[in-house]
Amino acid sequence: MSEATVSVKVEFGGGTELLLAPPQDKRHNLRLPRLKEDGTSQTDVHYLIEWIRRNLIVEREELFVEGDSV
Repeated sequence: MSEATVSVKVEFGGGTELLLAPPQDKRHNLRLPRLKEDGTSQTDVHYLIEWIRRNLIVEREELFVEGDSV
């Protein structure tokens, strides 16, 4: 693993996997940049949630995230 990235394992359940693009796998191994796009701060859970919303959720994102809550 590069020091520029962080490896994260996420698992979806309770029907949230149905919001993902096919195949609707429950488990995902992600490699995220250690620094956010602005280059000033480290990746955190808020960034992870936004990354999932932008890159994995394909429909009804309001069922996954509302404001800053999952």
